[in-house]
Formats: sequence, C-alpha cells, structure tokens
Amino acid sequence: MPTALDGDPTWLGDLPLNVIDDNGVAWIVTSTGGWSGGAATTQQVVQRQSDHGGYASGSWLTPKPLTPAVTIQAPTAALRDTAVEALKAAASLTATTMRVQEAGYDRTRTVQRQGEPLVTKYGTSAEVSLSLVAADPRLYSATGYTGSCGLPSVIGGLTFPAAFPLVFDATVSSGQIPVANIGTVGSRPMLRITGPCVTPVVTLQDPDGSVQQLIYNGTLQALDYLDLDCDRHTAIINGTASRRGLLTVAGGWPQIPPRADVTTAALYFNANSTTGAPILTASWYDAWE
Repeated sequence: MPTALDGDPTWLGDLPLNVIDDNGVAWIVTSTGGWSGGAATTQQVVQRQSDHGGYASGSWLTPKPLTPAVTIQAPTAALRDTAVEALKAAASLTATTMRVQEAGYDRTRTVQRQGEPLVTKYGTSAEVSLSLVAADPRLYSATGYTGSCGLPSVIGGLTFPAAFPLVFDATVSSGQIPVANIGTVGSRPMLRITGPCVTPVVTLQDPDGSVQQLIYNGTLQALDYLDLDCDRHTAIINGTASRRGLLTVAGGWPQIPPRADVTTAALYFNANSTTGAPILTASWYDAWE
C-alpha cells in the first residue's frame, strides 16, 4: 500500500503520485504545470477604423497545455529506471485522466502526451518533466451526478364510488430532474431517452428563467434509446446511427449554468404521446475553467 507524501494527492491514469510505493520509490510532484490556472481564449480584437476602441470576437477556451514535473527518488538505479518508464507510459499517447485533490477540490482533466518527456538522471533519482495537453481545458469534479425521471403523470388516487375514511394513494411523477453545478463554467450533461415515446422533448430551465430545448422529431420504440451529448452536439440512436438531422435545438444545447442549485435549475421531460413508460436519464459533473 503506497504511503502518502506531503502535497496534493495526484494521479496520472492509474499511477499514484506524491506517494512512496511498495518498492520504496518516492514519486514527488514538484509542479502540476498549470493545473489550477485557466485556459487561454480565442478572442481577438480588431481596431475600429478612425475611431477609439475595437471590435471583439467571440471568446472560447482553447486547449490547455500542462507541464507537470515529478522527482523520482529510488533505492536503486534499476528501480529508478522502472519508475521513469512507468511515468512515461502513464503520459499516454491516447486520452487518460489526470486527477488532483487540492484543498477543497477533487477534480480531473482528460489529457494526453503532446511533447517529449524530459528526463534527467542523477544517482538513484530522476527529474521528469512531462508535456501534456487537455483538448477540453475544463476541470471536472471527480465524482459525477446522475438522475432520471419519467413523463409527468399521476397514477392511482381516489376511485369513485368511495367509502370513508378516504385514502389518497396516488403516485406522482414530476417529469423533471433537479440539477446543480458548483463550478464556474457551464456543465454540459449527457442525456439518454429510453422509449417508447413520440417526439420527446428535453428542456433545461436556468435560474434566470431562460430555457434550452432539444426536440426529437421522431419516434422511439420500446427498446430504443437516444443518446444526446450536449458537449459534442450529437444524437445517436441505439449506440450506432446518428439522428442529428431529426433534432431541433431551441435556445442552444442544454448547459447547466455555474452556481446553479437544485432549487433553481432542472431538466424537464415531455413527449407528444407514449404507450409505455419512457425514461430520461441525465449525467453531469461540476465544471470549472
């Protein structure tokens, strides 16, 4: 069992850092390489002709470069080299998760190797500097949220003729999923609608009363499911075929605003008709810039 060292607990993929491992090798993060800083933006400003000021373009976050540095202190040169190779392998060519537990925050980014790992060896120790990039620069909570609901309905209740004392045993489905985001930028949920239903509609109502709405202009059968990725802006039915052409986006793709809480923001589920019990399932994370 690794022994924790001082510093923020950190993982690169499955590799724990800021620990002494079972072989007595110390993995010391000397820099997280810009982890807590924000990303640059795409904004450009063009000077107004023959006038003061300028015109600003739209502003979007750019991919986030990260240059974490790790000191490896090992009992032997062989263990040092094994650790160096393990760290280089953890800085994968494909997407992997980097996680840092800071005071008050436990957050992740999806990263992959961008530049050459720089390794300096001395004695039984080594200094390793990694060059990573997060194509999505946002930070996400390590723990996500899920919720589900059916269509709005009332089942059961009082049946006449009735005898006293009356018993009201109706079951109510609100058709909504309360959502929250304690972060500083919008969080884009993953949505799944499971049939059967005709023309299902998902609506996000923000705390300010504005709405974003996705309308699927088609029919989902009893075994069908439609995945709506509010970040990638895709609509995939049954995990195989795109249905983006049947989707109407009104007011933008749903994005849970920063600082929203469950008392002020919700996803609402409706449909034109159904012959069963369709379900809306949502998953999301807190998000930071």
